[in-house]
Amino acid sequence: PSEVGNMIALTYLALRDNALSGTVPSEIGSMSAVTALYLFNNALSGTLPSEVGNLSAFSIDLQDNALSGTLPSEVGNLSALMRLYLNTNDLSGTLPSEVGNLSALVSVFLNNNTLSGSLPSEMGNLSALTRLWLYDNALSGNIPSEVGNMSALTALHLHNNALSGIIPSQVGNLTSLQALILYDNALSGSLPSEIGLLDDLLYLNLRGNVLSETLPSEIGLLTNLQFLILDGNRLSGPLPTEILQLTRLRQLEVSGNLFSEEEVNNTTLALGLSFSCNDGETIMEIVVTTDNWPSETSWKIDAADGTPIASVRGYTLESISHFKKVCIPLDACKFTMIDRYSDGGPSVEITRLGKVYEIDGGGFTDKVVVDICI
Repeated sequence: PSEVGNMIALTYLALRDNALSGTVPSEIGSMSAVTALYLFNNALSGTLPSEVGNLSAFSIDLQDNALSGTLPSEVGNLSALMRLYLNTNDLSGTLPSEVGNLSALVSVFLNNNTLSGSLPSEMGNLSALTRLWLYDNALSGNIPSEVGNMSALTALHLHNNALSGIIPSQVGNLTSLQALILYDNALSGSLPSEIGLLDDLLYLNLRGNVLSETLPSEIGLLTNLQFLILDGNRLSGPLPTEILQLTRLRQLEVSGNLFSEEEVNNTTLALGLSFSCNDGETIMEIVVTTDNWPSETSWKIDAADGTPIASVRGYTLESISHFKKVCIPLDACKFTMIDRYSDGGPSVEITRLGKVYEIDGGGFTDKVVVDICI
């Protein structure tokens, strides 16, 4: 209600995980003492009022609602803001350049909206930013070179947009980056050699673009890399021999390019990524897509009598698809997906003998058991 604006001394407002509906009242801007505004996972609709710029908040979380309209430029007045979570709404329009004024920002989640237009170069001013999630929107244009100024970034998620042009060489300045995810865009040109400067990179996914030319030899410097996903581009061979230095690699996907089948097979074999099982076993492929709290996610496989067969726990990367193959005996019958926080955020796709089993994120609470008997 509009009367919420009368609570001028309130410092913390948390009404999350309810069934609140209606709009966010403009009077909320009178609550100038509020430092944390948590209204996520409700059914709030309408626009985000420009008066939100009057708050002194360091954390605003309105994700998982039905907010629409544009992100007001007044958000740039939130000089103390560290966390801005507006993902999974129906926000549209362009990102205001005033976002670049938020020098204290550490995390920005604006994914799963319908934002359009280009990325403002002013975002390069966000030198404290560690996580930028803008995936599943309709953003277009080039990735600005100023992205290289966001030197604290650990996760850059721009996938499933309509971004074009080259991957700027300045991405090599992001030396804290652990996850670079740009798949399903229209990025072209070559992969810059500066990619080899990203010593901490664990996950590189450029699937489904129009990247061309050969891979730079500097890719062999990414010695911590675990996932290299480049399929569905126009990359050509030969594959650099330096790729064999990626001894921690767990997944290599390069199909749908111009590499020869022989060199792909030889590289896969040399990296120890070819896979076969013993007699009496079958291959199971498991793709787990983590939520915002990956450490809470685990899974296990049990035989019909409850004997443990395989398990994984303790994921570290957020909102990323983790691929794993395991050999399991024929009597493996139960796959259990566990979410320790009981919010059912992660999703999983399991393939065994051509049959696909799917568990949707948000479709369970603390755990779900799938019958995988054959």
